[in-house]
Amino acid sequence: MSKINEFRAIEARIAQEMERLEKLKQDKGFQKDMEFGEELQSLMSSYGKSVRDVISILSPDAGGPAHQEKTKRKARVLKVYVHPDTDEIIETKGGNHKLLKSWKQKFGEETVESWRQD
Repeated sequence: MSKINEFRAIEARIAQEMERLEKLKQDKGFQKDMEFGEELQSLMSSYGKSVRDVISILSPDAGGPAHQEKTKRKARVLKVYVHPDTDEIIETKGGNHKLLKSWKQKFGEETVESWRQD
């Protein structure tokens, strides 16, 4: 497509969009919505409120980040491992215990898990 044809196509689309814009400006429903929006913005600024404030007032259970309860993590269970030969005891809530890792490396994970006391 030549530059002139491209220019004319864009110009035609702009003219169509301008026509749609003018029709929208004349629409009664659009005018009411615009008026409501302007009045709402004015009212919010006169009371120093934001959109989030208004939403939380009108719908407290809307679930915004300020209103969501933080879910607590489930507490980790204490695990106790007893080495059968040395009677050495490890108490841990996680799997990042240095000695426990060395046991698992040396004796195998299944074997060390069998040493776990409940």
